[in-house]
Amino acid sequence: MRFIVLIVGCAGTGALSMGTIQQFFPQTAQTFQAITALGGNPANFKISINGLNIRSVYDDVVKKVTSGEINSSFNFATSPVPQLRFDPDLLKSGRFAIEPSIQRSFAAGLSARAQAVPPH
Repeated sequence: MRFIVLIVGCAGTGALSMGTIQQFFPQTAQTFQAITALGGNPANFKISINGLNIRSVYDDVVKKVTSGEINSSFNFATSPVPQLRFDPDLLKSGRFAIEPSIQRSFAAGLSARAQAVPPH
């Protein structure tokens, strides 16, 4: 019985998430026209693994594992990943300021929502 409830719950969650995705990202003809107008072409989408020789990677892993060295690193050829830094000092008082126009628009949105909600 628990397994059936689990399966029904998973199916319901999947259906709900697919419906949500369709609401947020509708797949209409206009969407595809906008994507192709911005330079996207789904026919040219390819995942490239050039430079990754599976056999050499396997041999390297076998050699490292059987060598007995615990701290040896694996040499996989990958493209460089950009490093993003977050500076927490920006959030300290006086270093980070929100523009007054953004503050006003945020306050106006909050007050409009507060006035639109009927009291209970």
